[in-house]
Amino acid sequence: MKSFSTSEVASILNLSSSRVRSFVRAGYIVPERNNRKTLQFNFRDLLFLKTAKGLLDAKVPVKKVIQVLSSLKKRIG
Repeated sequence: MKSFSTSEVASILNLSSSRVRSFVRAGYIVPERNNRKTLQFNFRDLLFLKTAKGLLDAKVPVKKVIQVLSSLKKRIG
């Protein structure tokens, strides 16, 4: 399965790299790390981040975004 670096994910989703890393720090996604210890995201991670970005772009309150992401995380494992 193809994996994506933080900068690739940021470019694909038009997010800043720091925003991508903030979702990792919050524990919403847990990307793999390669042999150089850099984050490697899979397609599921991209879908999750795209959902988060869409909610934030739609001006959904952050508290609600957190609730939606927590629910999504429980559903997709």
